[in-house]
Amino acid sequence: MKSLHLLLFIVVYTTVSLSYAQSVKFEKSDFFTALQKAQTENKYLFVEYGVYCGYCQLMKKEVFIQPEVGKFYNQNFINIVLDETSSIGIDMGERFHIYLYPTFLFFNPKGELVHLIGSYRKPDEIIEEGKKALYAPYSVPNGVWWNQLKTQDEKVYSLFNLANQAYQKLNAPSLDYTQMQDLNLKDFTVTHPQELSSALSLIEQSLAIEHYYFNVFTGTIIHYLAGNRVQALALAKEGLNNFPHHTNKSRYSRDQVLYEVIKKLE
Repeated sequence: MKSLHLLLFIVVYTTVSLSYAQSVKFEKSDFFTALQKAQTENKYLFVEYGVYCGYCQLMKKEVFIQPEVGKFYNQNFINIVLDETSSIGIDMGERFHIYLYPTFLFFNPKGELVHLIGSYRKPDEIIEEGKKALYAPYSVPNGVWWNQLKTQDEKVYSLFNLANQAYQKLNAPSLDYTQMQDLNLKDFTVTHPQELSSALSLIEQSLAIEHYYFNVFTGTIIHYLAGNRVQALALAKEGLNNFPHHTNKSRYSRDQVLYEVIKKLE
């Protein structure tokens, strides 16, 4: 009887171990490190955007564990999961107007976004989407911007980080989406003049690379606090008029701050 129990244990353990061994291997690294590895190995980069949603968990438990999915993605892609509440996650969400969870992004070895899809996919469907990324000239409208994103291009890498560094110089609410539900202009202050000067320098460097919603929003606040009325007003209007609106509460709350700036300065 003991031998039978031992045999059953070995069979079950081996089956489970093989199943996990053949599942999709997700790198425990940040976006840019994974992109560098993809470039080095001449593979595509697969990004699952979203950690906490129900379908995110289902994909992990039902789809990415399947051997055929693991084999396909491990052979052709470097794979990562990107936390939507991280700094790079928030920036990417703004850049691509992501509002479905999970969203899957596919980058070629050059760092160009070639395909983007959202929501739950069955095993055969997620494989098919991967093939589209590998073999078809798929792209999304915002993909043109990512054509500049090379893993060794420090200037483009800085587009994300400079805006975040500037924001951190302020006494301001956390960048976590869950904590940005009810913002007011009075929530943003500075303690020391040198911090404001540093924030101005950082945000101007970010804006010099390219304007996107988050660095425009941050620039509005910083210029307002610095007393630069013309720049603050122009950036506030740009933030409201030049970037598509979407329904998450943090974006709505930030838009209200921009409206508040306009009301005070016009």
